[in-house]
Amino acid sequence: MAKYRIGFILDSSADLSEKMDHLPNVFRVPLTINFGADKYIDGVTIDKTEFYQKIEKANPYPKTSPPEVNDFLKIYLQAFELCDALLVLTLTSHASLTYQNAVSASKLLTADQLTKIRCVDSKHIGGSISLIFSRLYRSYEEGYGIGVLNSEA
Repeated sequence: MAKYRIGFILDSSADLSEKMDHLPNVFRVPLTINFGADKYIDGVTIDKTEFYQKIEKANPYPKTSPPEVNDFLKIYLQAFELCDALLVLTLTSHASLTYQNAVSASKLLTADQLTKIRCVDSKHIGGSISLIFSRLYRSYEEGYGIGVLNSEA
C-alpha cells in the first residue's frame, strides 16, 4: 500500500503557498517561460523573484509553453510510487495545451494506473487554481476519496 491515498499534480501556473507547495503528496510539472529567445523552466531555472524582475523589463511579455507529455509521465510514475491515486489539476485548456498533454501522458500508464488517475481541466489560471486546490486538499484531509475530489474540481 502506498504512503498517501491521493497525490496531487499541478502545473507550475498554480500559485501555491510555500506550505502547500512542499507537501509530500503534491507534485509540480513546470511550464517553460520564454522571454524572447531565452527559455526558463518555471521553478527550476527561474524562481518567482527572478521572474518578476524580468517581467518588469520585458517587452513584449513572456510566453509560456506547456509541459511535454513525457514531463507529465515522469511525474506520474514518481507519484505512483508514493500514492494510491492521482488527481491532476491543470491550467485551463482554453489558454494552454497543458491539460491535453496531461491526458495524453495518462494514456501511457498501465491499465491499473489508468483507473487511479483523474485529469481535471481547471478552466482557470494562476491564483484561482490555487484556491481550487486548497479546497480539494481540505476535502482530502477530511477523508474524501478520488471520486469525490474529482467531482468537486
